[in-house]
Amino acid sequence: MREQDSRSRIHLRAFCGQVGLILLLCAPTFALDHRPPFLFLFFVHLFFAASALVLVGVALVTRQPVSRTSLCMWDHVFAMLLLMLISSAALRMLVS
Repeated sequence: MREQDSRSRIHLRAFCGQVGLILLLCAPTFALDHRPPFLFLFFVHLFFAASALVLVGVALVTRQPVSRTSLCMWDHVFAMLLLMLISSAALRMLVS
C-alpha cells in the first residue's frame, strides 16, 4: 500500500469519525426495540443514505474533482453508499 498524502489522511479521519458517530447515534435503539437489530439496522441504513446524499451535494457544489492519486470526496461518497448497501442487505436478511 502506498503512503497517503495529507488530504487522504484528512478524508480517512473524517470518514472514520462519521461512521463512528452514526453508529453511536444508532446505538440507543437497542434499548428501545424488542427486535433490536431491526431498528438499529434501519437507522444505520437511513443515516448512511442521508450522509451520502449530503456528501454528493457538497461535492457537486464545491466542484470537487475526482483524484486518482489520493482519497477525495467522491471516495467518501462511494464508501457511504457501500455501507448503506451492506446495511440494507443485512436488514433484508433479517426480515426474510
